[in-house]
Amino acid sequence: MKNRNSLLMISLLLALATAGAAFFWLKTQDGSNAKPVEKVALWTAKEDIAGGAVITDKMLEKTMVSKDQIPEGVVTDSKDIVGHYAKDSILKGESFPPQRLYSETDRLLSMRLEPGYRAFSISMTQFSGVADLIKPGDRVDVFVFLKEIEKDSVIVRSDIAQVLLQNVEVLAVRKETQKDSPPPEAVSDLYAVTVAVPVKAVEKLILGEETGLLKIALRPLNEKNTYTSYGVIWKELLLDPSLKIRDFEPSYGTEKNLDALTTAQPNQTVPDVTAPSVTPAQAGTPSAVTPVPSQESSKPVKKATYTIYTVQPGDTLMSISRKYFGGSAAYYDDIMRMNGLSDQTIKPGQKLKIPLSGR
Repeated sequence: MKNRNSLLMISLLLALATAGAAFFWLKTQDGSNAKPVEKVALWTAKEDIAGGAVITDKMLEKTMVSKDQIPEGVVTDSKDIVGHYAKDSILKGESFPPQRLYSETDRLLSMRLEPGYRAFSISMTQFSGVADLIKPGDRVDVFVFLKEIEKDSVIVRSDIAQVLLQNVEVLAVRKETQKDSPPPEAVSDLYAVTVAVPVKAVEKLILGEETGLLKIALRPLNEKNTYTSYGVIWKELLLDPSLKIRDFEPSYGTEKNLDALTTAQPNQTVPDVTAPSVTPAQAGTPSAVTPVPSQESSKPVKKATYTIYTVQPGDTLMSISRKYFGGSAAYYDDIMRMNGLSDQTIKPGQKLKIPLSGR
């Protein structure tokens, strides 16, 4: 009888254990004991966003999804999206990987150009670039100097300097595009200033850089005015208020009576031996000046001094000209004449005479 009761008790306990296990299994199946799934924000484009456009709140759509549904590497904080720029087109429903976004400080240079403008780099030195004080965001004027051209012993163009472009925006100095960029550790003699100019102005800059010397001048912060100028030639530097220029080859008389130079008689003027003897034909405008031959003109002209340069791999006559003449490639023909070259072909190791005066 005892054995029978024991078997009944064991059977009852087994039945209860089985029922409890079944109940626990059912509970887990309906999710009542499951851990809550972590939800995070997934930001997508609410509309198509064009490349280069600044992203605003209105362009974003927020969806709460489980963490494992977030694509790897996408931005999950709207603060890292709003106010940034789209590198390329982002379609409606797409998420925002960081590599497709740019901030104001690192946005592409092409995004800063207005339609019809181009970025152009000008070769500068501290002497032609305002002593290295130009910063990105400044406005500058660009000037060109063209040297005298002589053909068959006739001057067909005098030395001339003229303003080429005005109120030009500086996009970058060297590779720094921000005004507060730290200065480079080492400053080279030649560096690039990149400016934003109209397409047609690029032609002027190329011609000016290859045939003359370009310089820039810093403009006042808020000045919008531009000025008309037809350039300046050397004679205009020496005009007096009456727009006359003195004879540069005057003839001088000889006063034999030395007492007359030191003793003035009544109603008599002491001769001015420092003033040149200018005939009426020599007075008037520069075009009316008739120089009187000077005895000094028969003296031989002193030849220009020069230095010797050894051609390096990759050198050209224009690059050598830029190295010696303040960034200007226009003096390559002077180097050719001094060395008796018939063309611009040079080779590494070749010795060249570089003129230092008489230019």
